[in-house]
Amino acid sequence: MAKKIVGIFLFIGSLFVFSQEKASLVYEYSYIKDSLNTQSKKIEYFQLRVLDKFSLFVSEKNIKRDSLSQSLIKNFEQKKSNSFDLTGYPLSDFKFYLLKYFSENKFKIYQKFEKQFYFYTEEELPIWILKTEVVKIGDLNCHKAETFYRGRKWIAWYTTDVPIITGPYKFSNLPGMVVQLENSTGTLSFNLVSYKVGSKNEDVFLPENMISNAKEIKRKEFLILEQSTKENLILKAKNLGMGISAEQEKSYRDKIKKDNNPIELK
Repeated sequence: MAKKIVGIFLFIGSLFVFSQEKASLVYEYSYIKDSLNTQSKKIEYFQLRVLDKFSLFVSEKNIKRDSLSQSLIKNFEQKKSNSFDLTGYPLSDFKFYLLKYFSENKFKIYQKFEKQFYFYTEEELPIWILKTEVVKIGDLNCHKAETFYRGRKWIAWYTTDVPIITGPYKFSNLPGMVVQLENSTGTLSFNLVSYKVGSKNEDVFLPENMISNAKEIKRKEFLILEQSTKENLILKAKNLGMGISAEQEKSYRDKIKKDNNPIELK
């Protein structure tokens, strides 16, 4: 299980200030999109940014697009450019922005559908069973824990060597920092790539008015909206006058069917 994890501790003078700690982590998410096809494996990187009042878990692809959008908007407003081209910046498979508010100990998941942002508050968090096994992952001593969450069994390895209590996605309530996390079938896994503690995070770009204008809905409604948005994309394209052949439509709908291995099953 040995692997190299890049870790950086930044000190202020000779004193490490825990009460004002901020941190930035990167996780590699490995996932098989089609549960019937082991060759459909993909990898995406996520950033976990720990700020004063909340943490943000988001795909690096979303961050890059948000940063570019901010730059293009600024240049357009200053009349330095009349272009707004995001071509060449790949879209993430994961459009959500997951915020954990420390004062409430609750997650709020935001995502844009059409022109409107929606969010739901996660009411159910993982309940962990802490095990006695300890292994070394890189330079970190890691403890084992297991949970059954949203239809899947997960095995986590977390460390208390680093003064961070956090983890990827909604798996942040272990007594340490999650280093590895994998589901029992091995089709989904999060692996810590790097972490910085005590750093001043770079600017965090969130879409304009994402939080202030978002509409709150129930989790079930959110999931239905997410699925219907995918399924109605072809109809929307046709209504805009785009020529979609029967073969293209079939190819797209087959693609949706093969995206059948989500993080949460229930």
